[in-house]
Amino acid sequence: MPQSKNRKKLHHYVHEAYLAQWRDGSNAIHILNPSTGKSFASTRRGVGAESRFNDFTFDPMVIDLLHYAFSRRLADKDPGSDAAEIMLSLVSWAKDMDYLHKEHNFFEDFYEIYENNIGITISQIKRAELAKPEGREDWGLNLLFFYFLQLFRVPKARGMLSGELIWSTPEGSTTLDGCQKREFTMLHMLINALCAACDAHALGFTIRLRYALAAGKIINSDAPAVVRSSGITRLEELRGWMPLTPRIAMELDEVGGGFRTVISEPMSRDTVDQYNRSMLENVHTHLYFSSASQCADYSRRIVRKSAVEASESSSPSSA
Repeated sequence: MPQSKNRKKLHHYVHEAYLAQWRDGSNAIHILNPSTGKSFASTRRGVGAESRFNDFTFDPMVIDLLHYAFSRRLADKDPGSDAAEIMLSLVSWAKDMDYLHKEHNFFEDFYEIYENNIGITISQIKRAELAKPEGREDWGLNLLFFYFLQLFRVPKARGMLSGELIWSTPEGSTTLDGCQKREFTMLHMLINALCAACDAHALGFTIRLRYALAAGKIINSDAPAVVRSSGITRLEELRGWMPLTPRIAMELDEVGGGFRTVISEPMSRDTVDQYNRSMLENVHTHLYFSSASQCADYSRRIVRKSAVEASESSSPSSA
């Protein structure tokens, strides 16, 4: 794995080059907090990033707990178990290896392997513009990995593992401290993402590349990978989508069936509006826009909606 020479202090939970698709001609991305309706523009690299959330100290207890957490998965011997086994072996091996700025860079460098591939794929998809993507199985593979890595990587997903984490053995129980919990959560999510992508690829899938050629622009957020289905008990029940650019979305339309299919099709303005409403529902803390005018429009909508809701809640009939 290629090593970065500089220590990485800023770790992106939304791929930086991907998010750059929403930057305008002045390199600004327009950001809106839907809770307050307040917006601002940023040309800085810190959009979609946190300070060193991918740091990993290779704590022996965390590594042992990860092996235990995936022990049943490893015993199943399905496609995803191969990904889990490789990652756990990689972590155990890297614990004692000489790696430059290992604590800060190891998993950031690991992510770059996939991010380089997705950058190439998005560029090819943009150039294709509704061309039939037959024979481009690499697009489907890269998009699957990108979707699941984004789904499990963001603060919204990491926040689902709340409360204490307790490591129990026959000798007793130990409560993980804050650093151990953060590191376990980060790597547990990463391995789950890789397992899900491998399972979906093995089961077969249908991905629709939907182009909004002249039908408005798709917004983005700090939780770009959206799950549409609810109450999922099997991967085959998953339906979801994710914007790739302000004009292109990928839709994971089907998992299973044994075929790996990527379809290109146009979408209407109504479909763009549906995607944008879906993103509004999925956002964690911030929405991203490719233009100041679209950001201002959504800010006004949110302020108006908040005013209406406040009025309704204070009216006598609502009591």
